[in-house]
Amino acid sequence: MDKVLSKVRNHIMQGWPSARNLPEEVKLFVSKREELPMEDDVILWGSRVVIPDNMEMRTRILEDLHSTHPGIVKMNALVRSYVWWPGINKELEQQVRSCPSCQLIQHSPVAAQIHPWEFPEKPWSRIHCDYASLDEENLLIVVDAHSKWIEAIRVRHTTSAATVRALRRLFATHGLPETVVIDNGTQFVSEEFARFLNSNNICHIQTSPKHPSSNGLAKRDVQMVKAV
Repeated sequence: MDKVLSKVRNHIMQGWPSARNLPEEVKLFVSKREELPMEDDVILWGSRVVIPDNMEMRTRILEDLHSTHPGIVKMNALVRSYVWWPGINKELEQQVRSCPSCQLIQHSPVAAQIHPWEFPEKPWSRIHCDYASLDEENLLIVVDAHSKWIEAIRVRHTTSAATVRALRRLFATHGLPETVVIDNGTQFVSEEFARFLNSNNICHIQTSPKHPSSNGLAKRDVQMVKAV
């Protein structure tokens, strides 16, 4: 374990002092101090392994995750399943942007035309949902297909339970939609999420894994939120 993670480990075991008394490299962990368990002397953030400040190790991990050229969105999903270190999102985005193969694919024409969604007759009758990562935080993006109103909700974890809690609060404000359009993220295809929608008589439409652009309304606004 490197020097920074050794200090983090001591604070996990003995308690965290005031942030003012911490070195800058350790302050990067303060916002996650309540979510840093240890298992077999390995520091985790949730279920993700915290990787030491070792450039060779981190580069090798990013190269392994990028071996099939999955693109930024899928690499973010892979990262959320396995590893974390401060600044990892920016590093993996740079990895994709500097990859010639990924840039070639990104600018390729769409293979098949997607049938456009019908315009809903009233607000909040059909909403589109997706997740985004911004500055090491997770955002649940919800877009009303009628008004194009965007809700960006901060969540600690992108689990089905966290998604249900966020949507329940949102529905308490705006009312229940008739239809929810989702992609194939694990939080959206779980039994728990389906049970929540079914119990509220909400129809849910799952976009094709081969055509993520069919949930393009949410995908577009994810990029818009990131650009703000």
